[in-house]
Amino acid sequence: MNQSFQFHDKHKISVFIGAYGSGKSEVSANFSVWLAQSGYRVTLCDLDIINPYFRTSDAAAALSAEGVSMVSPQFAGTNADVPALPGGLLSVFDQKDLYGVFDIGGEDLGARAVATVRPRLAAADHAIYMVVNVNRPCTDTAARIVRQAYVLEKTTGLPISGLVQNTNLLEYSQSESIDYSDETIEQAARQLSLPVSFAAALPEAVPPAWSAKSWPVLRLKRFIRYPGQASSAKQP
Repeated sequence: MNQSFQFHDKHKISVFIGAYGSGKSEVSANFSVWLAQSGYRVTLCDLDIINPYFRTSDAAAALSAEGVSMVSPQFAGTNADVPALPGGLLSVFDQKDLYGVFDIGGEDLGARAVATVRPRLAAADHAIYMVVNVNRPCTDTAARIVRQAYVLEKTTGLPISGLVQNTNLLEYSQSESIDYSDETIEQAARQLSLPVSFAAALPEAVPPAWSAKSWPVLRLKRFIRYPGQASSAKQP
């Protein structure tokens, strides 16, 4: 269990958005497992209707073993023009004891999936977190992070609640390849008047400097299938 993750800002629905390559799916999967291990009934909604390569649905069996149920679009990853939203999505809103985690993919295009359920989401206890990886070109500076945040807010029609520091280089991540990005993330957060809600990293890549930060750290387990990896649930 991720016992060191002392995150107290729990909401009935947690939505993860961000630029392509930010690591939304991995963060969503691990956040869902943390909720389940904390005693909550959790459904992870894979709303990545754009990208068929890095999706939480690929780890459905491993997540189920951790106590997380999943719903996903019926036609995602196919050649259908308009992938259908998962039929079980509304149960997250309707069942009072069920917590939902929404994994939104495809940047502004994928964020349109949120717009389709905006009235239900706006009326529910929810938070929208923007996952940021400073090693991606569209979020490598504070100005670009701010610009991306505005685009995503405009598309979803809902305000972002906080940023998630998830700078990484996949399996090549080391603490020294992450901690340099803290100032960029914090500068963007100040410009957006948002908190850095939490940080996420593989255990071996957590920078020592993060122990002095106010943000909690979600130590990630690999769930999502990446090209060239034989198994979707193995630690690197």
